[in-house]
Amino acid sequence: MQIPKRKTHISATVTNDPYLTQDKIAEFKKELDHLIRISRPKASLEVQELSKLGDFSENAAYQIAKGRLRGINRRIMDIK
Repeated sequence: MQIPKRKTHISATVTNDPYLTQDKIAEFKKELDHLIRISRPKASLEVQELSKLGDFSENAAYQIAKGRLRGINRRIMDIK
């Protein structure tokens, strides 16, 4: 599995979007808080439990849980 390379120079140039309303910003903050405090720990525990079942190449539930965790992490990065 390859380790993704971070593109720090891109995130350093991102500025605040003047077209976001305060309501939308509050909605993003609420979603981010939910993802960080509830969804990611739950998904992480699920991956941890399914990894105990053994062979990763034939463990479909593990692969699905891992994909779900990647999706949550990707959404957190998008919001930030």
